Amino acid sequence: MALLPQPRARDGQRLHLVDVKIAIATAAPQLERIVVDDVTYYADPQTLALSDARRRKARDVFLLPGFDEYLLGYQARGAVLPPEFAARVVPGSNGVFLPTVISDGEVVGTWKRVGTGTKRALATTPFTAFDEEVSEAVRRVYRALPA
Repeated sequence: MALLPQPRARDGQRLHLVDVKIAIATAAPQLERIVVDDVTYYADPQTLALSDARRRKARDVFLLPGFDEYLLGYQARGAVLPPEFAARVVPGSNGVFLPTVISDGEVVGTWKRVGTGTKRALATTPFTAFDEEVSEAVRRVYRALPA
């Protein structure tokens, strides 16, 4: 579904605010209205359903490599990495990030492989104790990793 009329490409002609307001008013009955910080957004209801499904998946447990963009992609990491645990992910502040355990979107520990060959195993260092559900999910995710 097109939300706004396509502007005509004539000598730099622009879409005017009045046209945008008319388009939004026309489409609004078919859209979900979302207000965040006093700003109104409109979205296709199917998009929101897909977002909800992805949001639930994002709350799962993940074992991420040390240089994953989940942390490296942002200068301010406080939304996913509590500041009191930042030094555990980058010990010595040397720029080397340890692999991380993510649960419910937050970094909750670090992990590594120990041993070799058939004796290779998972070692985790939780920031606080993992509950049983997270512990089992960490083991399940580790078993699914390539050798």
